[in-house]
Amino acid sequence: MTAAVAVVLASALGLDLALAGGLAAGMAFTLLIGATRGYDLRRTGSGSHEYKVIVRAGWVWATLLITVLYVAEVAIEPIYVIGAIAGSLTAVLLARTLERALVRRRRRHGEWQRRTLLVGDPEHLRSLTMQLRQDPHQGLDVVGLCVNGAAPGWAGVPVLGDVTEAADVVAEHGVGVVVVAASCMAAAELRRFCWEVESRGVELLIAPNIEEVAAARVAVRPVSGTPLLTVAIGPSRTQHSIKVALDRVLGGVLLAGALPVLAVAALLVRIGSAGSPFYTQQRAGRDGTTFTMFKLRTMYVDADRRRAELLAHSDGNEVMFKMRNDPRITPVGRMLRRFSVDELPQLWNVVRGDMSLVGPRPPLREEVADYDQDAWQRLRVKPGLTGLWQVSGRSDLDWAQTVRLDLHYVDNRSLLMDLGILGRTFRAVFGGRGAY
Repeated sequence: MTAAVAVVLASALGLDLALAGGLAAGMAFTLLIGATRGYDLRRTGSGSHEYKVIVRAGWVWATLLITVLYVAEVAIEPIYVIGAIAGSLTAVLLARTLERALVRRRRRHGEWQRRTLLVGDPEHLRSLTMQLRQDPHQGLDVVGLCVNGAAPGWAGVPVLGDVTEAADVVAEHGVGVVVVAASCMAAAELRRFCWEVESRGVELLIAPNIEEVAAARVAVRPVSGTPLLTVAIGPSRTQHSIKVALDRVLGGVLLAGALPVLAVAALLVRIGSAGSPFYTQQRAGRDGTTFTMFKLRTMYVDADRRRAELLAHSDGNEVMFKMRNDPRITPVGRMLRRFSVDELPQLWNVVRGDMSLVGPRPPLREEVADYDQDAWQRLRVKPGLTGLWQVSGRSDLDWAQTVRLDLHYVDNRSLLMDLGILGRTFRAVFGGRGAY
């Protein structure tokens, strides 16, 4: 950053002034990042905070730099100034990305973790323990629990005391982070706990009684001096309109690009077995409405009739029927399924508005009949060509995991999430994991 600004200034100022100006600009950006907590080690490697801080600091820094150059009447071509700013921000973001990758790699191997104590009710802490164990990137190594009432430890984590003894446990076990379930302490008790551990320099995290809520949906809203969590429910009308437009436009573009692949695949299907190369099936769409879904045929023409005979041999989950070595699948069909080419005709469903590019997979009508109240919530949105299920294991997941992933998407859906899932879909498809 300092070098980029110095090079730009060198054309209008002397070398000494250019170096001094570059150094001042670099120090200013560093201070701005620090002022917005960009060097907070507690947040390193987790969430998008690091990138947001750099972008905000970069915006202020660029404004100040342009203002100073304008007031000082430094004769520099605007394109050079813009290039220096863009190059500096890109370099800082790249450096932070590499640093983040290093931290996450170390944490994945059990290093650079902070000793963490969980405090609260057993049921809440059991779920929280599992989540932290499955996500070592957060850097929180759960070393013990303080629970309300008598309860055994779980997942290899011991109970070190009850809630009232949490402050003593922090001191005895060198705890650096304390996660307190919001429901386990009254406001006055939590305040006293903070007084007791203040000298230990621990970080205090409050776990509200909510699950599967993306951070982007949550904000703190002070009301009469009390911080309250506000949780956004559902996307805005603008986001919904953009998603609909994106489905139709991008779906049409992808369909046009896929036509040559579809033509070759359809010819192979027809040569490989008798019958139409395309297959239609009635599926449940948004709010349970029925629509006709299109696929390339990957099974022999008598597959539907033989399904009942194979139900007892399902390798899928409790609701969705799947078989790793389904005898109804043709040799060509197996190859098409391996790379999800058989799903490409559903781009026409996307263009027609029956489906979305991203969403829960459209279920069969007989599967919907077995849904409980939670599973039915999968139908609150249009079914998708791809979704969290596809990029998280596909047919290898059990029914509870499938429902949890789909409901996480339904509750937290956003344009950024859709774009992320579309990007991960290519890796999942070419990896072929869970495809059968």
